[in-house]
Amino acid sequence: MQIFFLIFLNGLALSQVDSVFLNTEQLLEKAIKIDTVLEKKESSSGIDSIIQFSAQDTVSFIFKSKKMQMSGDAKLNYKTQKLNAEFIEIDFNESTLKAEGRKDSTNKSIGFPSFTDKNENYVGSKIEFNFRTQRGNIVLGETELNEGFYFGSKIKKISESELFVKDGCFTTCDAPHPHYYFGSPMMKVVANDRVFLDPIIFYIEDLPVFVVPFGLFFPTKGGRQSGIMIPSFFFSKSRGVVLENFGLFLSLSQYYDTKFLVDFYSKGGYMLKNRTRWKLLNYHDGYFNLDYGKVRFDPDDEYSTNWSFQLSHNHNISPQDKIVAYLNFSSQNYNKNTSTNIYERIQQDITSNASYTSSFDNGTSFFINYSRNQNIIDNTYSQSGGATYSIPQLFPLRSLFSRKNWLSDVSFTYRANANWNEAKTMSAGPDTSYRIKAQRKISHSPSISISPKLGYFTLSPSLNFNANNYFKKIKREFDPSDSSIIERSENGFFTEYNFSAALSLSTRLYGIANPRIWGVNSLRHTFQPTFSLSWTPDLSDKKFGFYDSYFDERHNQEIIYSVYELDGGGIASRQLSQSLSYSFLNSFEAKIAQDTAADKVVELLRFTLNGSYNFAADSLRFSDMNVNFRTPNIWNMNLNGGAAFTFYDQDKRAIGQTSETYAKVNRFLINEGKGIARLTNFNLQLSSSFSSSGSKSPGTFASESQEVEKTEELALGDRFTRRYEYTGYENDLYGDSSPGYSNLNIPWNLSLSLNFRYSHFLLNSIQRDLTANASFSFNLTRTWAFQTSTSYDFIDKEFLSPIITITKDLHCWQLYFQWYPIGYSQGFYLRFSIKAPQLQDLKLEKRNNPIVR
Repeated sequence: MQIFFLIFLNGLALSQVDSVFLNTEQLLEKAIKIDTVLEKKESSSGIDSIIQFSAQDTVSFIFKSKKMQMSGDAKLNYKTQKLNAEFIEIDFNESTLKAEGRKDSTNKSIGFPSFTDKNENYVGSKIEFNFRTQRGNIVLGETELNEGFYFGSKIKKISESELFVKDGCFTTCDAPHPHYYFGSPMMKVVANDRVFLDPIIFYIEDLPVFVVPFGLFFPTKGGRQSGIMIPSFFFSKSRGVVLENFGLFLSLSQYYDTKFLVDFYSKGGYMLKNRTRWKLLNYHDGYFNLDYGKVRFDPDDEYSTNWSFQLSHNHNISPQDKIVAYLNFSSQNYNKNTSTNIYERIQQDITSNASYTSSFDNGTSFFINYSRNQNIIDNTYSQSGGATYSIPQLFPLRSLFSRKNWLSDVSFTYRANANWNEAKTMSAGPDTSYRIKAQRKISHSPSISISPKLGYFTLSPSLNFNANNYFKKIKREFDPSDSSIIERSENGFFTEYNFSAALSLSTRLYGIANPRIWGVNSLRHTFQPTFSLSWTPDLSDKKFGFYDSYFDERHNQEIIYSVYELDGGGIASRQLSQSLSYSFLNSFEAKIAQDTAADKVVELLRFTLNGSYNFAADSLRFSDMNVNFRTPNIWNMNLNGGAAFTFYDQDKRAIGQTSETYAKVNRFLINEGKGIARLTNFNLQLSSSFSSSGSKSPGTFASESQEVEKTEELALGDRFTRRYEYTGYENDLYGDSSPGYSNLNIPWNLSLSLNFRYSHFLLNSIQRDLTANASFSFNLTRTWAFQTSTSYDFIDKEFLSPIITITKDLHCWQLYFQWYPIGYSQGFYLRFSIKAPQLQDLKLEKRNNPIVR
């Protein structure tokens, strides 16, 4: 039982009783309450509020000396201050408080005082505090502020936010005996601001490593703080003395910050960098990166100018309006000249995307977009932008017919798109000049469809119409005088259209078997055939004005071209099409019996075959037959692939005077005795992943550090107790105290994939690719982590950029090693650093890569 009292002390009215002793064995009929007449001025005791206290053992009031003593897990609350200790004494004459621990029957120290003031916690062997001056002392004290621990032989609190620490130490290591700390005979701590040290001595395992002989201060505020960015420093044979990421961080407000950084190479130039971030609640966030500099790999080389621009922004303007943007531009070979990341160094293309989306209450939507793809190796690019307005699926006849009438299912959709695109390409030939081509057009895409149900069949007629508006028109003629092509362009507003009609019919057939063997209760085969009949007119006649032609006397043939080719024209069909398309979907599923739950439905295989036949074509009426298949994740295995087959033979065709190729001819392979069809394309992807989750292999002996096991997640008070009575751990050289045999538990993950591609479109050209990818990670112990990934090209018989990463968790330190044994970025990176974010710049690094060899 605990005893609680409320004491109202604006002055004391004492009785003639010298003392009162209370313990938990006594049953108190009422609380003791001492009241006084309130005065306008503050009480001389310095105590001007309610004190709430309790004790497990004894509470003693000594009225003559105006003292109160509590023992046995004593607790005291005063305003925002809380105190827990084995023994607490309050002197109301001197307005002081004293708390300390005691020895138990086994001579073990218990109940060290723990003092909390607002969000600040203090622990020590003895605490003294003056209510009047709001100052106090902590003997062998320790406190935790801003993710760090401060302790010393004596802590003196001189104000609500200032502490003096004698023989002070600071560390982020939470072990009872810290593995490292910064020590100083004189230390001053300003809570949530900074810490002053004079001098500074850095200890590792109690050994002084270096000394700063003069006083310094370091910020300790939580969150983002402006200040100097400490650089990485190392030497390179090719670039000399290297300073990386030296600069200034500015926390300009709670909504955005920025960093100005510089990379300096004494032999290789410089890079200037800016990193800016912003965020406003859930409305918008983003970042901006800008790099510029001149670098070289050898003192005899010329400097190359390198620059990069990145912008990312997400903005929720309203629930219906949103902006998403990611823009990425850079100079040629930027990653190759500046990056040490292997994935960035082998990257060839960078992309940019930006969009604005707005949806309206009536279901329509408006969309503006921009996209860009740049090859940073040859500096070519393609970019496009546009605006799209869409009307969702409407059923205009539902107001005229009931839902039972199939006419009510007639639907209408419409989409309009204004598009601009530009491409920079490299011209063929030895001069390697560039050509820029731009196109502009407006597209209209209305569509009418219906899907009535006819018994077990679904009939879906549809009518599609497309129209494009262009701004350029061309006219080409052959000049016999020099065998050149004369091209004239005309500006204006022109229209090209195309239309088609289609009718599709589909149904589903099911086959079910109930074998009830090997845990398989049922098997089901779903067969879904779909036949589509489509018609597209021939709009290539000159009377429509979409296509024109000229006779090329060099090759003795007529060349037909789209008059809107400069703006990407050519949607009008150039030939009559009356085709029948077919698609056969096969799905195989099984019901697997479960011990306690309902049967589990598992899809075993999905197989699709499709193709078409064009009745209006004068030759080559059969299209290629395409096959696609996939299996879901069964027994940790994913399999999917596809194939294409042709029914026609090929003949040689000359290209110029020195080369030749093959082309399809209107002869079936089966008539030539070459089988029914020929494989032209095949691809296969096989992937699987395995892990040790839920399994443990038989055994070995435990080898973890006993100290590390016992120091995890200790509270401040427990940590102080352990440090106060710390005796260390004896090395168990002969295994006398070993936990002995235990199960081997090495968590691991393995991911494997195999990709195969076969291409044989032309008889004289075959392409094959076979690549295996593997990623394996495991934890040898709780602190040793290994990870490796690689790819192997079976065609070229070479490994592709293998990476080996090793991490050692050293409690408050971390050892990180990454190795590229072979390949384009062969090298390594080694870092030994403190894990705490505020001390992340305290590290040792060693590296060897193509940038800084």
